[in-house]
Amino acid sequence: MTNLYTEDVHVAAVRSSCGCTSLRIEKDCLKTHETGAIIAKINTDRFLGQKGATVTVTFDKPSFATVQLHTRLYPQRRRSPARQRPDRSSGPRHAG
Repeated sequence: MTNLYTEDVHVAAVRSSCGCTSLRIEKDCLKTHETGAIIAKINTDRFLGQKGATVTVTFDKPSFATVQLHTRLYPQRRRSPARQRPDRSSGPRHAG
């Protein structure tokens, strides 16, 4: 996010609608034209298929405001290393 205002902007809080999401504010106070980010990590080990979460961001400076960011993801189960097929792209190997 980028502060386009002449006053400082302060992120007071962030929260998620899903317990599977952890949030981190990269920079909570932004001066004019400064850039920051809110990092969301979603634990996809708990579910398969479509999943949505709403991230609510609360600002308290220069005035109180709340913004909601809607996310949607589609996690798929990955094969464990022990169950992956061997790489046969180089063809058969023969002892010489």
